[in-house]
Amino acid sequence: MRPIAKLACFAIAVLPRLFAIPLAYSTAHEIHLDPKVAEALLIHKEEPACQKDPDGIKVTGTVVIAITINKSGMVSYSRTLSGPRLLRPLALATVRKYRYKPYLLNNRPVAVETAVSIQMDCIIHTGQA
Repeated sequence: MRPIAKLACFAIAVLPRLFAIPLAYSTAHEIHLDPKVAEALLIHKEEPACQKDPDGIKVTGTVVIAITINKSGMVSYSRTLSGPRLLRPLALATVRKYRYKPYLLNNRPVAVETAVSIQMDCIIHTGQA
């Protein structure tokens, strides 16, 4: 083996261990977190602000939302997966106000993806007279 090849092998195999240099480190990857684990990290939850409109229609159901929790514990992305269409905008607005304890991986906060289910019972004004 050539001396330069020996040096390269040494640098790749030994130096990262000595100086704790990661060979491949990505901060962009996201971890899929079980919804029950995410619920345990929840520190601020808001109830849906349903307007009780006497002329509206009653809509009841569960809205399931996929969310991304960023490193600081805030919801940075959300989209509905299922649920009554009339309740989806209100559910999205509600879940964006949630706050979580940051999820730690190797003592570093990382972004995680999970799902949230919101049970809703609202009377919604449809704009029809």
